[in-house]
Amino acid sequence: MTDSWWLKVKRAQKHMVDINREARNYAGRHPYELIRIRLPKSKREVWHRVHITEQPHPMMAVMVGDFVYNLRSALDHIIVASVPRANRKNASFPIVFKDLWETDADGNYVVDDADVRDNFDRAIRGLPSEARAIVEGEQPYHGEGRAYLNTLGVISRLENADKHRRLTVIGGGLQNLVISLTLRGMAVPERFPQHRGNKFAADDTKIGVPLPARWPDGSVPKQSEVEMQTSATTKVFIKVTGVRGNEPLINI
Repeated sequence: MTDSWWLKVKRAQKHMVDINREARNYAGRHPYELIRIRLPKSKREVWHRVHITEQPHPMMAVMVGDFVYNLRSALDHIIVASVPRANRKNASFPIVFKDLWETDADGNYVVDDADVRDNFDRAIRGLPSEARAIVEGEQPYHGEGRAYLNTLGVISRLENADKHRRLTVIGGGLQNLVISLTLRGMAVPERFPQHRGNKFAADDTKIGVPLPARWPDGSVPKQSEVEMQTSATTKVFIKVTGVRGNEPLINI
């Protein structure tokens, strides 16, 4: 018989295939436009506002919730399958964002919550020492200030939000945004990359570039003579509740 945790993983993979298909279909419709922001003539800048004309279908949030549930459940099934039968009732894969065993200069626990430590120990009681070391080593708190990016931490927070009857927040945005300008219909040689890396432009983001002091022909640029063109990749993002408040959106 196939292990239950593996069946959960395979089901999560199926959900991800469906999510990726929906995301590609959404991105393929190029659901955005840039709207010119009118500025005083004295301003030596050109600004536009990103307008996402169509948000991803709400059903994608349900699909993400199902995907995350199966992954989180698979972790628990692994622990249950790895401990003696007598320990399975309370067995699970614990995920914590603070080092529960860190002590101060006086030898006192920094996290003053014995119940949380007891729950962690109870969840993996009976687990072989090698497996326990893996569970402890993968905890988000090892991230040194970037615990919110830890994969297990993301899974845990998304699953907690979904099971508390709140759909995962899904939104559309732009990434790899590059701006170019035209003067009187002719392209300006310089290009202006914006929002590189993991940064993105969500709905209502304002995008601007300064005007050159002079155009190639020596004339002083006027806002009315300038048009902005953009190239960008449409992305679907999910909002993950942060360890402390809300952390940046995470691209799926």
